[in-house]
Amino acid sequence: MVPLILFVCSGNTCRSPMAEALFRLALRPGAPWRAASAGLAAHAGGRACAEAVQAVAEAGGDLKGHSSQPVTEALLREAYAVIAMTPAQADQLIQRFPSVRDRLFLLRAFDPSSPLHAAVDDPFCGSIADYRRCRDLICEALPGLLTYLDRNAGETARSP
Repeated sequence: MVPLILFVCSGNTCRSPMAEALFRLALRPGAPWRAASAGLAAHAGGRACAEAVQAVAEAGGDLKGHSSQPVTEALLREAYAVIAMTPAQADQLIQRFPSVRDRLFLLRAFDPSSPLHAAVDDPFCGSIADYRRCRDLICEALPGLLTYLDRNAGETARSP
């Protein structure tokens, strides 16, 4: 089975679906990874925010068919790595699902120019510029994430 990279935010309508779509876009052909996203406070079936759809489309991705889903134990069990957008979300994941600890990372930890414990802030209810900034922060971390995954393929996920 192709390993799953799970991106997690709050509502699964902005950051994590953007990260999921941009991750897919960044994958080289034949890469051994698949992506999904979920939210700690998500309701099943919600659409991605219009601004998130636009910001991802500007980068060549597609969020039009996105349907939000909550984080579940089953989804986390399936994930090779779980990528949170903020330290607070990482803490919530550990509190609710302690078994995820060794496979849990902050997205911006993979951006070498990012401060330690930096967050991808929530653009919800913000301007399109806020969503573009969110998109750009995600894109800046993806090369490091992909390098990490390629170097550790087939092993248990560990700190970058």
